[in-house]
Amino acid sequence: MNLDSGGRKHYGARDFFRHLSLKKRRFQAYLHGLDDTMVDNGKKPPSTPSPAQPEKSFETRLDEARRAGNKGRRSGLNETNAFGIATRLTAELVSGLVVGGGAGWLLDRLFGTSPWLLVVFFMFGAGAGIANVFRAARQMNAANTDEKDDQTK
Repeated sequence: MNLDSGGRKHYGARDFFRHLSLKKRRFQAYLHGLDDTMVDNGKKPPSTPSPAQPEKSFETRLDEARRAGNKGRRSGLNETNAFGIATRLTAELVSGLVVGGGAGWLLDRLFGTSPWLLVVFFMFGAGAGIANVFRAARQMNAANTDEKDDQTK
């Protein structure tokens, strides 16, 4: 039974190759997907602010990070959001058709008027489903407009 994941990642501690020469350590690090800076001392070098730039306050750095995060976010729909909207609108339409058709079928069975009530209630269900799709789309559009207004403020 093979329990190995088959990946190139190293299972041991980062200082595992210390007994090897630097050249061999770098080669082993390359084989195992480690960074070159981790081979020498096991740690990445700390990032130090340049002396030309004064230390920024936490609030300033936080604001910059938030602005950078908002820049990366696309306005409009992404694929996941669009798929969710399409699924919801499809469910609204199909549920109207199923409820209308089901009610018509049951009433036809009850009164023996097959297929007339099925056809009539299926049309009612189609109308209700389309009305639900328009209502849901209008609500989502209003929510999206409110969200865009909040982002511009």
